[in-house]
Amino acid sequence: MSVLDYAVFTDPALLQVSQPGAPSVVSMYITVSNSHHTEVQWDFISVDLPDGKGADALTEVADDIRARVEIDYAVQPGEEAPEFGFISSRHIFRAAAPSLRRLTLPEGGSFTLILENIPVSGEKGLARLKILEKASVPGGLTPNLRQVVFGLPKSTPATPRNFRPDKSLVDADAGEQVTLWWDGPDNLDYWIQYPGGQKVLARQKSPGPSVTQTSYAWSVSPTPKRDTTYTLVAGTTDSAGQPEQGYFLTTTVHVRVPEFESGMRTPWVEGTGNNSRVAFSPAGVDITSGSGRGTVTAATADLNDLVTDRAQVKEHLTLDGGLTVNGRLEAKSDLNVTGDVVAGRDLTVNGDLRPTRNLEVGGAVIAGDLTVRDKLTTDHDRFTLIVHGESLFLGKVNANRHLSVRNKDAWIMHVNDDMVAIQGNLRVHGAFRSDS
Repeated sequence: MSVLDYAVFTDPALLQVSQPGAPSVVSMYITVSNSHHTEVQWDFISVDLPDGKGADALTEVADDIRARVEIDYAVQPGEEAPEFGFISSRHIFRAAAPSLRRLTLPEGGSFTLILENIPVSGEKGLARLKILEKASVPGGLTPNLRQVVFGLPKSTPATPRNFRPDKSLVDADAGEQVTLWWDGPDNLDYWIQYPGGQKVLARQKSPGPSVTQTSYAWSVSPTPKRDTTYTLVAGTTDSAGQPEQGYFLTTTVHVRVPEFESGMRTPWVEGTGNNSRVAFSPAGVDITSGSGRGTVTAATADLNDLVTDRAQVKEHLTLDGGLTVNGRLEAKSDLNVTGDVVAGRDLTVNGDLRPTRNLEVGGAVIAGDLTVRDKLTTDHDRFTLIVHGESLFLGKVNANRHLSVRNKDAWIMHVNDDMVAIQGNLRVHGAFRSDS
């Protein structure tokens, strides 16, 4: 039996073997205590960690393991505090005084040897930790070498882990597919649960008592159209073929351009790369760009009512009903109206005005050149009004200066100031009166 008492703890308590891409790293705590009713003198304590790749090896590489010691007793005067480190020439860890002189552990005293960053080897099995001491009790046990051995079982992970998609952001419009991956023991059944609660059996457990860590994959169908969370359910199957209580892991796949089949609620939406924003107000929709109003671009706009401060039509404006403009209406190109145009004030046309029916004007008509159905023509340069065909005047004809009646190129009658001149015959069917 050993002179000192030893207790070995690991963190985590269950030692799992390392897997490809997922190393298992643990820490070890060896508490050394004196349970005698007197002090214990000791020269050194060595710790032999079995290394290699076999089932009996705890780690494959011991060089990167960090070693230190924590004491919880008062060091006697004239003695040194112990140190704990790796002796590469002997391939062991050793606790001793820096000068290798004998140390004293008082009655009830203890210290802990700590080994950190231990990568566990990849094959399950039982590793044997060997502790060798050289210690004695005054008047009792002589300072001989004594060894104690602790068995450290290594096991493969019993639970699934690393549930993840092959791509966390998918472009469904480009036809990208999603595959879910996970690692776990082959003695469990695995289901993929969709957001609606539907479970699909992805993999069944392997027969036999042996357990092997396996990597699994599941192709998602159909590709999600919006951000979707999938649940991996692992466990055993009941008599009805349903999963019993087991393990649950979740992962989420994000969609670059999401599609919502039942709508979404948000106070506003802002474009990327600019400050354009669509805000939803109690009165409707507000479109802004920066600090001002924004622009709406559409091939066709079907509106019941249009209320605007200004309206600019770059090409054609077609109105099936009426158009009421309380302010100013400008058309830089053609303005075609199949219904009525009612102008409460002046109507100014810089180009041609061609009414297909009647044109009723309550005030004056001011035009450079005016043609009315090939019957009435004005010549702006010559200040001439030409009537093609017969003229019918229901009221008076008022000419402020001259009135001329012509027959082709020859004149028939001139009214010039206070004289009427007639070239040709004058026929009067009624009375003819003259003041002179």
